[in-house]
Amino acid sequence: MLKKWEADEKSSEEIKIALESHLEKFNGIFKNSLRVKNFGIYIRGLLSPLARKSIEPIAIEYVGSNGVRTLQNFVTDSTFDDKALQEKYESELSKSISSPNGMLSVDPSEFVKKGKHSAGVKRQYCGRLGKVENCQSVVFAAYAGENGYGIVNKMVWR
Repeated sequence: MLKKWEADEKSSEEIKIALESHLEKFNGIFKNSLRVKNFGIYIRGLLSPLARKSIEPIAIEYVGSNGVRTLQNFVTDSTFDDKALQEKYESELSKSISSPNGMLSVDPSEFVKKGKHSAGVKRQYCGRLGKVENCQSVVFAAYAGENGYGIVNKMVWR
């Protein structure tokens, strides 16, 4: 199955077109074209092969150093209906991968974090390391079936 998902130079254009088409479905959630543009930049950055997926490297890669502040403002200060965004995502995921043989799985995961600036970071049991460490604990709900898989939702423990 993984073989059909491999990307090469030929498929990269197909992937780009599919991503653009997918992102367009979310345009109505944002109030203006700048937010639509920044949403696309941010998602492309998160899906990119960049080593660091924070705002600065994403902005520099996709719009140059002048776009860092704009992308920061979009992520931290933009007002949009995040519930509508989540519902649209879930609806699109359901349309593309639902099947009668699918299943929902709930799985906790911990991510080691050195700072305290991410939500839910504190000294707590980290299953990945098997000991108490400064980490973030997240519970994911995912759907999987013969048509594909995707994260349905997540909850960060605080």
